[in-house]
Amino acid sequence: MNKSAPGYWKRFPCLTCRLVPTLVLLALLGAIEARAQVYFDAVRTNRVTVQLIQVTDDAGNNPANPGMSQTQLDKFEQACDKIWAQVGIDFEFLPVNTYKSTTFLNISSTGGSNDFYTLADETLKPLGQHGRNPTPSVVDLWFVATIDSSSSTFGFSFVTEKAFGVVFAKNGVSIANAAFNYNSGAGMLDVIAYEVGRNLGLRATYDPIPQAEMLGANLDSRNLMYSRPVNQYPSSLGQIYPDGLGYGLLTTAQGDRAIETMFTVSGSYGSYNAEWSAIPEPIHGVLLFGLASIGIAVRKLKNRSTKQVSTAHPRTNVFPR
Repeated sequence: MNKSAPGYWKRFPCLTCRLVPTLVLLALLGAIEARAQVYFDAVRTNRVTVQLIQVTDDAGNNPANPGMSQTQLDKFEQACDKIWAQVGIDFEFLPVNTYKSTTFLNISSTGGSNDFYTLADETLKPLGQHGRNPTPSVVDLWFVATIDSSSSTFGFSFVTEKAFGVVFAKNGVSIANAAFNYNSGAGMLDVIAYEVGRNLGLRATYDPIPQAEMLGANLDSRNLMYSRPVNQYPSSLGQIYPDGLGYGLLTTAQGDRAIETMFTVSGSYGSYNAEWSAIPEPIHGVLLFGLASIGIAVRKLKNRSTKQVSTAHPRTNVFPR
C-alpha cells in the first residue's frame, strides 16, 4: 500500500500512538518486576521470629482453628516472607505451643476476664506463661476461636509506638478462626503479616493519626496497612505484590520503622527465592501481559473498534480487621 496515498494516515490513525503507550507500560512493569526480582534474590538482613500458640479449652480439647496443618502454616509464613522481603525482612515461625484455657479461647479487646491485654500481659513473658516464648525479641501470636464474639473479626494486636525518638515496643497478636475461614477456607494470607506489622510499629489507614505517621500506607491502596473492603484481601500468593493485584505493598519508611523495633534481629538470612524455590518467576506474567496488550492493540486497529473504558467501584464498607 502506498503510504503517501491520500487518506492513508486517516484510515490507519497512528499505530505508533496506540502501541507506544503499551510498550511504555510494559517497560514500567518490567522495571517493577526487575526490582521485585532483586529483593527476592537479595539476602535478607533482618528477621522477625514469631511464636505460634494454639489455644484450647482447659482439657486440651476444642482448639482454635481445629483443622490447622503445617501446610497451611507454611502458606501463611510464605505470604509473610513475600511481603516483608520488600524491605529485607525474613519471618520465621516457631513450632506451635499449646495453651489450655477455656477463658481465652474466645478473647475480648474491650475488657473482661478474657481480655487480650490480660492474655498478653508483658510481665508473664519472661516466665513463658500463657504459651509465650520467654525471649524478649520473639513476637507471641495466639490462635483463638473468636475475637469480641465476632465471626468476622480476623485479628487483633498491640501497636508499637514511637514518640520523641523512643520506640515503645508492644508484643502480642491474636488471629481468629475467621482468618483461616476467609474466602471459603482459602485464608486471609496477609493477616499475620499485617497484625505482626502493628507490633513492628506500622499504623493502619483507619487509625486516627496524622497522615504523615502512616509512613505512606495511605498513598497506595495496595499497601499492607491500607484498610480495604473485606473482600479485597489476598487469599492466594499470586495476589501478593508484585504479582496479581499487588496486595501487601510496603514503603521504605515502613521497613525502616520495623527495623527500629526490638523484634527485628539483624543477620544474614538468605533470600526469599532460596527459601521458597517454588515461587513462579514474576517476569513471566509481565511478558504475557505485555504481549497480550500489544495483540489487543493491533487487533483493535485491524477491526477499527472503539476502546471501552471501565470505571472502578469506590471503596466502601471498609473493614478494619
